[in-house]
Amino acid sequence: MKGKGWLLLLCLGLAAHAGSLEKAESLYFAGQYRQALPLLQEACRDGEASGCGYLGMMYGEGDGVETDKEKARKLYLKACELGAAEHCTTLGFKYEVGSEVPQDLQYAVYLYDKGCEAGDPAGCTALGNLYLEEGSPIANPHKAARLFRKGCEGGDAEACLKVGQLYEKGLGVRKDKSKAERYFGQACDGGSEAGCQAYARLHKASDLESLLSSYE
Repeated sequence: MKGKGWLLLLCLGLAAHAGSLEKAESLYFAGQYRQALPLLQEACRDGEASGCGYLGMMYGEGDGVETDKEKARKLYLKACELGAAEHCTTLGFKYEVGSEVPQDLQYAVYLYDKGCEAGDPAGCTALGNLYLEEGSPIANPHKAARLFRKGCEGGDAEACLKVGQLYEKGLGVRKDKSKAERYFGQACDGGSEAGCQAYARLHKASDLESLLSSYE
């Protein structure tokens, strides 16, 4: 019974903690930042990645607190290290372009890779873009193609569009118009207008080729 009692207390404590974070998130999205602040601070101290991430956004934008870019950076980093993949990507972008932090391409690559591996498809796409950038010291179309495929599998429409373009051009992969068309279709399904246009263009060309071959 004694062991069961401790287990019950533990479960109740976890439930209360989860409820506190859920309330903090509701307050945050309702724009009630001052009320959300202490709850998010507690969540972050307890190792909740999302709590640290929301605090980072508050300090970065000055929502309910005095703007503090350095504090925001540290909170984004903590959220990233705790497993919040999207905050790895967010911080990676800041280091890539030098926004609010000194520009550091190598560290941006590290953060994008961390975000990608932790499950954020946007991180895969962002890293793929760096490897695809012409003249970049880390340019590698093969790596870019692999990352875009991973981002596309994760549901990022931009990644589907980019890998489709690589297959159409034969850049970093063997040229394959049927695969290009398929990826353009996925980009279109994901809401990319450019993907829809590319899919329509290739599909029309494919239909024309089929029609011409039927007369041979």
